Amino acid sequence: MIVSLPTEASPLVRLLIDQQAPASECFDTLIRYAAHEKAGDLFLSAEREGYTISMRCDGMLRRLGEVPREWGIRFIGYAKVEARLDPAEHRKPQDGRIMVWDGSDPIDVRVATMLTFFGEDLALRVLDRRNQIFSLESLGMGKRGMSVLQSTIHQPHGLVLVSGATGSGKTTTLYSILNELNDGTRKINTLEDPIEFDLPGVHQSQINMRIGLDFGDMLPSALRQDPDIMMVGEVRDQRTATTAVRAAATGQLVFATLHSTTAAGAIHSMLALGAHPHLLAGALRGVIAQRLVRKICEECKTPLEGTGSLATFDDVAHLLPEDCSPVLYQGKGCDACGKSGYKGRIGLFEILLCSRAIRKLIEEQATPDTIESQGLREGLVPLRLSAKVQVAKGVTTLEEVMRIMDLKPS
Repeated sequence: MIVSLPTEASPLVRLLIDQQAPASECFDTLIRYAAHEKAGDLFLSAEREGYTISMRCDGMLRRLGEVPREWGIRFIGYAKVEARLDPAEHRKPQDGRIMVWDGSDPIDVRVATMLTFFGEDLALRVLDRRNQIFSLESLGMGKRGMSVLQSTIHQPHGLVLVSGATGSGKTTTLYSILNELNDGTRKINTLEDPIEFDLPGVHQSQINMRIGLDFGDMLPSALRQDPDIMMVGEVRDQRTATTAVRAAATGQLVFATLHSTTAAGAIHSMLALGAHPHLLAGALRGVIAQRLVRKICEECKTPLEGTGSLATFDDVAHLLPEDCSPVLYQGKGCDACGKSGYKGRIGLFEILLCSRAIRKLIEEQATPDTIESQGLREGLVPLRLSAKVQVAKGVTTLEEVMRIMDLKPS
């Protein structure tokens, strides 16, 4: 029996319980529903009386409903078997993957379990290629930002860092860059944790911590494959940092991510991880820092009263299109956006190019504030101004931007 997808989530959960659908049908239906709603994650969380089902849409958690404990245990057991995990192991965390088919379209599901106070939790990462467009145009940069990005990534060799918090879209940015550069004339290798999507023509490898293979262990081997372009999923330790810098300094074009709130902060993080200042200064080509904000739903988008001329946007007037008059908008909430007023997300970016002055500051191990000040003098558009541009253009709201960052100058 095929369970149809209702427009509201809570009725779906009740329907699965009332019809006593088998665990396999419940699993596939919920995954298809999450993909239909463009959710990135689906969670089954143990509570005192049972389990709670929720999913993450546009970075925000949406509660779907509660299910009996027996239902949740059966659901998790099925997920473990399909992901080739040990169904009898409840104390140790486990992870695997499952492929769910929506007609002829595959949905890749990453499975992770962990024991919590009231029982075992299940996290499902939903990777639906239909919801992903890996192109530079899809990142949401304006003409100015795209021009800077193009000059950063089209280098014969060197190091380009992509920084941001977990869930800020770094992987999407890197995949879009690799797609841009994958013209068949250069060999591209990646190290990832995990491989989220397969990129045709790119040689992708996944690290394996179970057998002690981290980025630092695999990077030297990957470089012996003689790639023209190398992507490192995350710089976590000194060995990875120093190897990536040396590779960039000796002929490879290397892209790497690390956790940092600003572009200048990413440089400081590389130095703190043990990268040699002189080598880093010579190898680094640029740093991309980014965030993700929710976009106002186009179906219920409404201008706020009295916002035709806003002095608060004077500092970004030069970054706006000539015909753009700043107007604040909000989403009233409708069925299309689940009453939230937001639908979809867009990236905010700051790109720091490594000029001669910036390289000198790196060699001197200057503070992030000093490096950022020099970048501002050279035309750097910081994240806070990138955010204000999107607000002035009516793409997002001040409330959404203030939820993830401080708009005041540092």
